[in-house]
Amino acid sequence: MADTEMARGSKENAKYGVKGYKAEDAEANLDDVRVLSNAEYHKIVKENVVETEDGYFHRIEKYPATSCCCGFSCFGVLLIVMLVLAAGGVTIISFSTDVPMYLRDHRSYWAQTAVAEAMDVANAGLADDALADQERVDNEYSLEIIYIKDSGIMTTGSLERIKELEEKIAFHEDYPDYCTLDWNASTQCDADDPPVSYSDVGCHVHVSALQYMDPDFWVPTDPAREGSDPTTASTANRAIAQSSKLWMTGPDAFGFANPANQTQDFLDLTQSNIDAVVNYWGRYCYQAYQCPPDGLSDRSPFAFNLVNETADECFDVTQVTGESTAPNYFWQVSDSDFGLAYGSNATWNPTLRALRSEFYMGTPRRKDNGELYEEEGDDIAKQEEEIGEFLFNNFQDDLASGIGGGNPNPNP
Repeated sequence: MADTEMARGSKENAKYGVKGYKAEDAEANLDDVRVLSNAEYHKIVKENVVETEDGYFHRIEKYPATSCCCGFSCFGVLLIVMLVLAAGGVTIISFSTDVPMYLRDHRSYWAQTAVAEAMDVANAGLADDALADQERVDNEYSLEIIYIKDSGIMTTGSLERIKELEEKIAFHEDYPDYCTLDWNASTQCDADDPPVSYSDVGCHVHVSALQYMDPDFWVPTDPAREGSDPTTASTANRAIAQSSKLWMTGPDAFGFANPANQTQDFLDLTQSNIDAVVNYWGRYCYQAYQCPPDGLSDRSPFAFNLVNETADECFDVTQVTGESTAPNYFWQVSDSDFGLAYGSNATWNPTLRALRSEFYMGTPRRKDNGELYEEEGDDIAKQEEEIGEFLFNNFQDDLASGIGGGNPNPNP
C-alpha cells in the first residue's frame, strides 16, 4: 500500500459532503471498502464534494479584492460614527492616570546624582562591599517629579509651591521608614583596630532645585566665597567644595525638608538669589574645551585637587593624587534647553521651563521580624509593593491635581 490509501468509508465521506451517501447507510457500508490509488481517491472527492456557492469564505476566496474593499468601507463608516459621537461630547476612548506614582530609577540618573557624584570625585565615598549588608543603602526605587511652567518656573511664587509639596512628602511620619539611608563609618587608621562599624545618619537628601537656593549648598555660587582662583586646581579649592552641603551626607546635607528636623530651612527664595543661582549654573561650562566664546560664559569649571583620604585623616598629611573639576550639577534638575548651547553659534538661554526632583526609596527594607529582605525573587516584588502603596496612598492625590490644585491662582 505504499502508493495507496484506504477509502475513508461512509461516515467520513458523509461528513465531507460526498454525494450518494446517507447517514443511515453509514454503518451498513463500513465493510464495503477497497483499495484506491491516491489519484482515484482525490478524483472521487473532487467530483463529489458539494461546494456551497453562497458560503462566506468561498466568496472571499473567489472575490478577494471586493471583500477587502467592503471590509475597509466598514471601518471607514465606524470611524465616521466615532468622530460624530466625539464631536457631540461622547467619550470614545479614555486614559487613566490612577497608577502608583513610583518609578524604578534610571541608572543614568543614579550615576548623575549630585551627592554620589560629588563624593566620588572627592574620594569620600565608602566602598560598595562595605555597605552591602546595610539597610536601605540602594537607590533602587524613587519618586520622580517633573514640574513644568512654559513661561518660566524660577520665580519665588513657583518655588514656594514646590517647597510646600516636597516638605509634605519629606515630613510624612512614615517617610523615614522608606527613604534611602546615609551611612557613616570611621576611617580605619590602625591595622589592629576592630572592624569598622556603621551607623545610619538618617535619610539621604532628596534631589531638588530648591536645595541650590541654600547659599551653603554649593559655596562657589557666591563670588565672595569661591576663592581667589576657582578655575585652577588647588587644595584650598577642595576645602571650599567640601564645605558645601552638596558634598555632604546625613542631616548636614539638607537645605530644607529634613525629616529629622522639620524646622530646618536655609533656603533664600528671594528673586535676587534665584537669579544669582540661575546665572551661575546657566553660564557654567563643564570642560574648558566645551566652553562657548568669551562673553557668554563667565564661569569656567571649578577646579580642585584630589587627595589621599587616609593620609589626610589618619596622619594629617595632604597627599595630592590628581586634579579634577566639578561638573554642572544643576543639569540633573533642569530642562535640557537651559543654559549654554555650545558651538560656533553658541547662545545662552536663561529661562527654565522645567525642574526635576527625586525622592529615593531605599532597599533592602526590613521585614516585620527584623530581618532584611533578599534582593531577589519574591522579596523584590514584596518591597516594590510596599513602596508603591506608601507613595500612592499618601501622595497620589497631590501629584494628580498638581501643585496649584484647588488654588485660585495656581500659576504665580
